[in-house]
Amino acid sequence: MIKITTKYKGCWISNFHDVEISYNDNVWSLVAEAEDEDELMVGLFDKKDGSSFLLNLEQVDEPDELSNEDIEDALFADLFNKDNNIVVNKKFEGDLADIQFNFVEYSFNNKIFGNQKLLHAFSRFSHHVALFVFSWPDGMPLQVDSFFPVKHQAFIEGLKLDKSSG
Repeated sequence: MIKITTKYKGCWISNFHDVEISYNDNVWSLVAEAEDEDELMVGLFDKKDGSSFLLNLEQVDEPDELSNEDIEDALFADLFNKDNNIVVNKKFEGDLADIQFNFVEYSFNNKIFGNQKLLHAFSRFSHHVALFVFSWPDGMPLQVDSFFPVKHQAFIEGLKLDKSSG
């Protein structure tokens, strides 16, 4: 269902899902992983500047019955608990690996790293909701013609999604 392949030697492979993530282990550290037959969560973190990448797959009986607002509200509530001054900058639709995702961009204050941008991207698959979370320091330049910084671009360019599986 989800493969992120790059030329780097860091690699995480799911035991239960068709998910594989390759990453530059000189930049990113694996900081979170949890999975079972129904759900998956894996996160990478850059200790130098607080940038992060998170993938979360959550099994849902009827994904299409969830509205965008329901998903956005649940995601916002979790963030609001961490920073009551979080701001929603914009909402938009766009493609990741030729599949349409809904995006929400936030500005928030990371207590350790200062002002950060956070981007949620979610899409419904046949039995799961896929959620990607990207964060980086506010002011970090974005890749040309992208809404991601260069350091996240390897994840985006290596992303292969199969919406029909899972």
